[in-house]
Amino acid sequence: MSAGKSCKDAFNWSLAQASACFLRAFLADWGVEHILRAVLKSRGIVLNAFDSAGQKTTFLTIGPMEAQPVFFLHGTPGSALSWWPYLNNPGNFRMIAVDRPGFSPINRAFPDPVGDMEILALLLRKTAETRPAIVVGHSMGGGLAAKLAADCPQHVKNLVLIGASLDPSLEQVKPVQYAARKAPLKFLMTRTTRNSNEELINYPDLLRDLQPDLKKIHCPVLIVHARDDGLVPYENVKFIKEQFTGTRSISEILYDSGGHAVNASKYKDILAALEG
Repeated sequence: MSAGKSCKDAFNWSLAQASACFLRAFLADWGVEHILRAVLKSRGIVLNAFDSAGQKTTFLTIGPMEAQPVFFLHGTPGSALSWWPYLNNPGNFRMIAVDRPGFSPINRAFPDPVGDMEILALLLRKTAETRPAIVVGHSMGGGLAAKLAADCPQHVKNLVLIGASLDPSLEQVKPVQYAARKAPLKFLMTRTTRNSNEELINYPDLLRDLQPDLKKIHCPVLIVHARDDGLVPYENVKFIKEQFTGTRSISEILYDSGGHAVNASKYKDILAALEG
């Protein structure tokens, strides 16, 4: 992929996800989130709040309680609305799309890698209490999904990694990202973009810590990736296949084109794979 196309992919993705987060925050700050609730309700989607010992976030659900749960984790920035094509086509599933901590209207705190993973693990255990979930992660959410599969194996039936970043050697933190932690740059950024920047700075360390545990993942794994992904290098596919040595099976859906937002552009294929 050319540098120009890569930058365009990155810009378009970041703009779309930041806009969705801004909309969620705007509705909450102005006390009009009932508008979003009404829109969601008209589609059968419920906006839920999760609070466990003061650890809070929000998540969207659709589908009967007894159905197979599918647990979605967005990238950075992002929100539960990143999974709208899936929530709008739930099929026979119970879908749970999480607003990760730092991107939820009720939790926009500065990222805490350990504490944030604890919240996700608690929510997974709650929603997959009686039936293990299919855990789906996109981009950075793929790394977090893999960590859940390693830490909570009894609650994960299958793992789906979409445009997922798992190889720490492919994660590059740029000098401008460190500069953005300080004035004046940090005052030019929204809360969402500050949180996203902090996550990206911390993410390589999380992946390095996770790498020894990848072999503990035994559930079937599906890799979905586009060769022209301008944000997460395609080389991650090779890394996943080399490192996930304990899994029962690894299958792939690979595309020549689709960009980083392959979770949206190819959602029909992914839904069909989940059903299959």
